[in-house]
Amino acid sequence: MGLRKSFAWGALSKLLVLLPLTTAFFLCFSVGLPPSVAEGRMTGGGAVFSRDGIHVTHGFVLHCNVIRRPNHLEINWLNENSFHLEMVTSAACFNNPIFESGNPVSPMDTIFGRGIGRMKGAPASAEWVFTDAGEPGVNDTVRVYVWDANGDLILAVTPDTRLSSGNHQAHKESGNGRGD
Repeated sequence: MGLRKSFAWGALSKLLVLLPLTTAFFLCFSVGLPPSVAEGRMTGGGAVFSRDGIHVTHGFVLHCNVIRRPNHLEINWLNENSFHLEMVTSAACFNNPIFESGNPVSPMDTIFGRGIGRMKGAPASAEWVFTDAGEPGVNDTVRVYVWDANGDLILAVTPDTRLSSGNHQAHKESGNGRGD
């Protein structure tokens, strides 16, 4: 049973990054393969290229629990476009058995999230999935979507996009996480 679940989870996890956050978690639980939900935080940043060839950079400190702080995310792309996170509205982390985050040891290697912020001074929203697949970061992945205030998709970095430079680092949760 363990091998079957591992195999099924490995295949399912590749599908999950293609789906919206709520759909991904609903699918996990509906097929009886809940991810190993974990506490922690992820830090890092780097650069990727979208399918359209757009150079996208990002930097972040994000917690698995929306109550914990600080949470920062900045995404930059063409023509000085940028998204600055103001509030995380949903987040979840899990340990995906197809990744090995390495050192430091962490209970998670993948963070899903959604939040609201600003783009060129106007309201905007984003959804992200970042993975830590070990050192030196060449196998770490990004999925990012940014929408403007009208709900129009402005930026899409498609699933499983590996970093062209940079590193994501999963961490155990530490401190009081309240930003004090």
